[in-house]
Amino acid sequence: MASQTAEEALRAALLDLLVQMPAEMLKTPEGRAGIAEAYEAAAMKSHPAVAEVVREAAERLRGVGQAYDH
Repeated sequence: MASQTAEEALRAALLDLLVQMPAEMLKTPEGRAGIAEAYEAAAMKSHPAVAEVVREAAERLRGVGQAYDH
């Protein structure tokens, strides 16, 4: 981790938080879809650097959903 810049470390931590925080809602496809939609809406109002991370979290949640649903 020492090789990461401060920006890289913050980005990684934010992305982890966004993907792992709503664990209870991750149990259902509806919950995952709702979180992803909320993240997309938040991204529309965010600084471009933040929006990029929030959108990536939404994409990961959708990908997690595909893994859980099979």
